Amino acid sequence: MPLPRYIAPLVFMLGAAVPPTGATAQSPAEQEVLQAVAPLASRQGAMLTLKIAGNKRVQLRSKNGCDEGPDDCLIYELLGLSPDRRFFIVEMRAYESVTQVWIARASGKRVDVYAETHVSPDGTRIVTANPSEYGSTNGVFLWDVSERGLTERFRFEPDEYALYSFVRWRNRDSVDLMKVAHADATLCPASQLMESPAQLVRVGGKWVLHDRIDRQAVSCQ
Repeated sequence: MPLPRYIAPLVFMLGAAVPPTGATAQSPAEQEVLQAVAPLASRQGAMLTLKIAGNKRVQLRSKNGCDEGPDDCLIYELLGLSPDRRFFIVEMRAYESVTQVWIARASGKRVDVYAETHVSPDGTRIVTANPSEYGSTNGVFLWDVSERGLTERFRFEPDEYALYSFVRWRNRDSVDLMKVAHADATLCPASQLMESPAQLVRVGGKWVLHDRIDRQAVSCQ
């Protein structure tokens, strides 16, 4: 059965990858989230506790020593619940990186989704287009959503400079994207970068990224 559509967002953006000197383990934004989702999640000091099925718990302990070096820097922040309320969304910040994690409330299974996710019109899929030049995994990623967790169906991490951004779900089998890449001198002779449309499409049960340059649709940056 399709999952219910997004009704009430509980996602809060929580700042930079490395917290400032003296930052506490709990931010004001997370306090609001914890109040909204109680009693499903709680925090005691550095320990974030998430309740999952079967009266079990997932516990995530922060190490807030970012001024002392990378080995002592790991901050977990609860951002909220997924649109269908079947997953916790957690932001994980290390010394020079930041990512988002979905944790299934039914199983405790944890999956890195890297950045803000976008749910398909029927609620059965999520996609991430993460245009990261530094500090996070760059690329385009797609998962099927089920009761037990997320199943990865598509992963693309470019091996040359290319930044993809989400535009919209066209339908359950097609995602519109925007791509920024180094400029082609024949198209943008006075620019360093150019922007062009791209599309992630499901064809014959397989997801395919179409990002060949349409000369008529290029925007020189």
